[in-house]
Amino acid sequence: MRVVVALPRSPDDDLLRATGLTLTEYVVPMSLSEAANQELRMADLAAATALSASRITRVVDALQSRGQVVKRRYEADAHGNVATLTPEGPGRTPRPPTSESWRRSRNCREA
Repeated sequence: MRVVVALPRSPDDDLLRATGLTLTEYVVPMSLSEAANQELRMADLAAATALSASRITRVVDALQSRGQVVKRRYEADAHGNVATLTPEGPGRTPRPPTSESWRRSRNCREA
């Protein structure tokens, strides 16, 4: 049971300390950075990040308030929105620390 509790927290805690973003927040700009024109429709972004429509809206709104993404109406379809990575977005999203997190997770599994 200790692994189930500790495993998800360790990498997320390290990421939060290093980037100021949770894992959920981190995957949004990373997904946008890999998309054409660094933008995705919100429904496609939700699918790419495995988040619900309501959760992706909250995450994008939080990232928009930090200047990392912009949400705007999708011009080809008045019903949808598009999230676009801002020029400041990639610079404010450094690579996550992984080795220490995974080492601690492995030690937890072996204990």
